[in-house]
Amino acid sequence: MNQSNQRDINLMPAASISPDEAAGIKACEGGAGIPSPGGGGIESEIRHRKAKRWQDDNAAGFAAWNAYVERNGVPLAKYRKFATAADG
Repeated sequence: MNQSNQRDINLMPAASISPDEAAGIKACEGGAGIPSPGGGGIESEIRHRKAKRWQDDNAAGFAAWNAYVERNGVPLAKYRKFATAADG
């Protein structure tokens, strides 16, 4: 390692945080509020927000698929060997 790289490494602070602290940082960056004490609040909030963002980002695809099924029916439905509530 050359001297320049060694100097850059020495300027970086040591990072030793717990997974819970890391999750808290991610939650705060994502705009989550402070959860109540007692297990998994931050992680649950992060999962919920990621899922909601994914749904929002893909809403147009869901709408297009639903419109396709309305027009054409479920693909390969004739091969199903079970009945659903939609079948009557």
